[in-house]
Amino acid sequence: MPRRRNRFPPDRGLQVRMALALLVQALLLVALVGGVVALALSVEAG
Repeated sequence: MPRRRNRFPPDRGLQVRMALALLVQALLLVALVGGVVALALSVEAG
């Protein structure tokens, strides 16, 4: 049985960009949560 040609070979550049986008999104989420917590603590401290 002949081996089927891979129609969509893995695109390493795309995988790197996706991983980078996930990392940036996680960092932005952490920064947003930290900002909300800091704002809540500063308002509470009055």
